[in-house]
Amino acid sequence: MKADEEPKDAEKLAEEKAYLEMKRTTFTENETIDLPTSVIATIEWTSSAPQYAKIVGDKLEITIPSETMTVNLDGVMRLGEAYTYKRFVLTLEAPAADNVATFDASKLATEHSWTNGTTVTTVEVNGVTLTFYQGDNNQYAPVYNSSAFRVYAKNYFTVSIEGGKKIQKIEITYTGASYVGDCVVNPNPESYLLSGAVGTWTGSATTVTLTNNANGQMRIKSIEVTFGE
Repeated sequence: MKADEEPKDAEKLAEEKAYLEMKRTTFTENETIDLPTSVIATIEWTSSAPQYAKIVGDKLEITIPSETMTVNLDGVMRLGEAYTYKRFVLTLEAPAADNVATFDASKLATEHSWTNGTTVTTVEVNGVTLTFYQGDNNQYAPVYNSSAFRVYAKNYFTVSIEGGKKIQKIEITYTGASYVGDCVVNPNPESYLLSGAVGTWTGSATTVTLTNNANGQMRIKSIEVTFGE
């Protein structure tokens, strides 16, 4: 292009595309936000779930659903005959139930600045305390690694609650069926059931101890604890 020539629409659009960005894609409460706009181009928006992510002019109205979900938000920027497209995947996070505590290894790592190999000890969520112990393993203690809690042979962890409440259910999601270990639970060991990569314990206790009795590792993505009176 010569110095005195006007840039073509496609060239202008290539530069303008930098403005087709969302500041946030995760939402935890009902709110209305501004959508990206352009001075020289038009942006057409479409939502895969307008009942939860509704486009109103240059605004986006977010309504949090009862269960966490994702919504595709598509933006098409046009200038003359030129256009460009971008998809944003929005996460609408439903509030946690009052009687549930979820220990998501990846999310907790972000909150606590854990890196791969960080030794994990105690963390609390919604009044429930999760504590890891080295146990009878003389070499390895439980660590965070690759978006999971790694519980080595003879390591154990406890789930406990106070305030007159009782733990009623513990659901462990492992990274795969090869990393479920041999989980021995106290109390009510017979109530622990393993199905694929998910282990579930049910009962009623203020403290539940779970020991890896295998020679291999448990690799745990998340632990969901349900409690009650």
